[in-house]
Amino acid sequence: MKNTSLKNTLNRGFTLIELMIVIVILGVLMGTILPRLTGAQARARDIGRIANLNSISQALETYFDDFGEYPGVMGNSYCLDPVATSDTDPAKLLKDYLKGGVPTPPSTEQKTTFFGKNCVGKYLYAPLVNRGLPNNGYAIASVIEMYQNANFDSDTLEDITSATSVKAITDLMVKDSTTLKSTNFVYVQVN
Repeated sequence: MKNTSLKNTLNRGFTLIELMIVIVILGVLMGTILPRLTGAQARARDIGRIANLNSISQALETYFDDFGEYPGVMGNSYCLDPVATSDTDPAKLLKDYLKGGVPTPPSTEQKTTFFGKNCVGKYLYAPLVNRGLPNNGYAIASVIEMYQNANFDSDTLEDITSATSVKAITDLMVKDSTTLKSTNFVYVQVN
């Protein structure tokens, strides 16, 4: 008899309570781990965006060294499109200065709005007037997913030159050549 009761115990399986406890434990673990994973992915995409903006900035500086001005028409802002066809488009003019052409943001649904221009899935570029000289400065903008990674939260030109606000969702690099501020991805320099 003892042997039969041991067989029944082994074939019995899990009770409903045991299964529910396991499901609750898994839910709690997933609830604590998943937010950290999504934050890490957003942080990685932001790092990619910032690296791309640095590459574009270096290409613009090399272009400036070659031609004495930054590409584009003053007063316009441009979506840096990797497949630009116009000979005057800054993205096409920078193609030779960037290995592999103009980079695209890690997220193609990204919408960057700055200087009244909307760019979806592209970085935004605007040549600026500096000391009365057109195309003697520039701004490059990208949306940043995690506010801690951003360095600018305004879209007005006055705020760009002072670059004092450092908290929200727009990553902006401003080149202008006298001082170089490298904290929070804002570079100011006057040519």
